[in-house]
Amino acid sequence: MKLQRILVVDDEAHIRRLIAFSLKRGGYERLIFATNGLEALGVAEEEKPDLIVMDFVMPELDGLGALAQLKSDTRTENIPVIIVSGCGEFHATLDPKAMGATDVLTKPYSPSSLLDAVNTALREPTEPTRRAA
Repeated sequence: MKLQRILVVDDEAHIRRLIAFSLKRGGYERLIFATNGLEALGVAEEEKPDLIVMDFVMPELDGLGALAQLKSDTRTENIPVIIVSGCGEFHATLDPKAMGATDVLTKPYSPSSLLDAVNTALREPTEPTRRAA
């Protein structure tokens, strides 16, 4: 069992279950869940996960809005975030990687590509998104 705690954020219960199933098969057992971006902010602040896997399109607060808030908060700015999207291509002004996402997966994706992204994100040291002036 891998000790890292992963926050899975998606408004669709069956997607959360699929992601959890893939992560558990990859050895990740410490999973926590949120159903929208707003809830994810509170859970991330309280639980301090090692990684967040977050859907793009959700009610209340979408994945990019949540990503922006996570990266602007000193308590959560260094948590790697993988954005999962069924939207295909992002508009140039809405590039999740430019906003601080570690990776972007487009649905449908294979369980192995999810695990590859998770393993890479947890292996790489995170850099603060803010630089001292």
